[in-house]
Amino acid sequence: MSGIYTATFNYITDSYTIYSSSALGGQSCVRLIVGVFFTLAAPPMYDNLGIHGAGSVLGGLATLFAITPFAMFRYGARLRARSPFARKLAQKSSSSTLTPEK
Repeated sequence: MSGIYTATFNYITDSYTIYSSSALGGQSCVRLIVGVFFTLAAPPMYDNLGIHGAGSVLGGLATLFAITPFAMFRYGARLRARSPFARKLAQKSSSSTLTPEK
């Protein structure tokens, strides 16, 4: 799971460049909210499903989320093209080039 988080972390950093700290703050907030949800949901889940059933549910979720880095690699350009903010950011970064000193 930490590999998925790291891949998404790197994708956000590369996509949002100078605004990446805000995007990463949002990602961390969502991660913490999900962590709270799983902390509250774990005892009833293990009580109702048992150790094997609850472990299977968590394993299935981890398997589903494992495709995230590959999906971002494949569909990331399309997602950024649909985002007005990402389009403006890409235009801004392509128009500002470094000029060599004379």
